Amino acid sequence: EFGLRTSLNDIEKGADPDFPAPDEWHNAPRGSWELWNELVTRGHEVNPHGFDHSDVRQLTPEENARRIDSCIAIFRERLRGFDPARTIYACPYNATTPELEAKLASSFRAYRAGGNPVNPLPSASLKRVNCWSDGPANADATIDALISKFLDSPGGWLVPAMHGLDREGWGPLSSEYLRGLLGRLVKDNRVEVIGPVGAMEKYGK
Repeated sequence: EFGLRTSLNDIEKGADPDFPAPDEWHNAPRGSWELWNELVTRGHEVNPHGFDHSDVRQLTPEENARRIDSCIAIFRERLRGFDPARTIYACPYNATTPELEAKLASSFRAYRAGGNPVNPLPSASLKRVNCWSDGPANADATIDALISKFLDSPGGWLVPAMHGLDREGWGPLSSEYLRGLLGRLVKDNRVEVIGPVGAMEKYGK
């Protein structure tokens, strides 16, 4: 509708019909590798979001490393054109550990985790991309306040990480609000609405 490309973060096991939902907020209809490949063909970003959405803080460094390697192997096999050197890994629950951050930094172009969502502008050396999420209720008001504050600031790279539309997911946005927000932002010559991988490729040389 607005000529934009979205950035989606998919659980490796998410397409498996026998995979139990990690929690009550994973309540949307499931995607598939066929769908994700179609979206990639249309120019959208599809990134790994963990092996099974486990909280990495509850796992050993060795198990976390094994799961990262599994994600890379499966995404290479099933997602058209997948290259970890061009990909931003989205940490489940926005959580990391020091050992995991080292593994992710050496395995992917960058990784996304929780923190101040106003990042430095993309660069070749930037590995950790901080993001912001809100939930579990509808997040229209809080994302609106976040973006309004950002637009009144000196600027930077704002990375919100939202989780669904309407009644789907944790902290979803309403379709009506999102349509209005994007309609305003694409007309604002102070900003560019771009996915994180696209931002890295365009500006992070």
